[in-house]
Amino acid sequence: MSRSTHHRRATGLAVLLTLAGSGWTAAQAATPTTGAKLRAALPDPDDKADLPGTTEYVGHAGGTALAVVVHRSGAAVAFLCDGRRLWRRLAGRVRDGRLDLSGTRGSRLTGSLRDGRLTVRLTRSRNGRAAATGTVKFGVQEAVAGAGLRRLTTTLGGRRVEAEWVTTNTGIIQGVATRSTGTVATASSTGTDPVADAEVSGAGAGDGPEARRFLGKVRCGVVVLKFSLAAGRFENPDGSLNQQAAEDLDALEKQFDSLGCKGLGFRL
Repeated sequence: MSRSTHHRRATGLAVLLTLAGSGWTAAQAATPTTGAKLRAALPDPDDKADLPGTTEYVGHAGGTALAVVVHRSGAAVAFLCDGRRLWRRLAGRVRDGRLDLSGTRGSRLTGSLRDGRLTVRLTRSRNGRAAATGTVKFGVQEAVAGAGLRRLTTTLGGRRVEAEWVTTNTGIIQGVATRSTGTVATASSTGTDPVADAEVSGAGAGDGPEARRFLGKVRCGVVVLKFSLAAGRFENPDGSLNQQAAEDLDALEKQFDSLGCKGLGFRL
């Protein structure tokens, strides 16, 4: 792909982010005033613009990635995942700079927001009781362009499936797809090689064409997230071309095509 093509895409990304920061959205969606509404409004993996009015934070500790999304209404959600077995979805509010979220399997996330920095503590539980050994501290940073939390809903076997991915500032991507019966698929990418194939497990997806198509969506979700992160690094602060990012974009576009991601409803 030519430098001018990459530049047009990177410029388009910058325009979308600017529009999002101004509070504009094509759908003019209602302000999410609760954590549940905020989660439902989270962007798809291939949406380049963050949800208007939100600030996203990401971090990684003990092999687990965490994303926290705070809306100016005070609503907040979080998602953490190790890309294999552990995952939690949490929702709540921020009041006077204090974050208090509760979520699946008795988990709780608390923290403080000061001067644009967020420090959080996660408490997991066993049988509904907080376990001291389940407390983990995360130092999270504001997400750079292309990093953050993305969500996708689809169906598998006639049942609704919800997938979420965390992309950290260093390129780690960890996600899970679940339905009412439990985990359907997991995805993990270390970030050490921006274009390496993600580790995807679909033990809960079953067999057959529908399952393969679903797992293709999980893989394509990771590819477009990697593409967005690389696009955010396309230009250096001085305006010069980041050659490595340009090469990564070329390689990821080839992956996108080889996986048939366009036919699965994704776009770059």
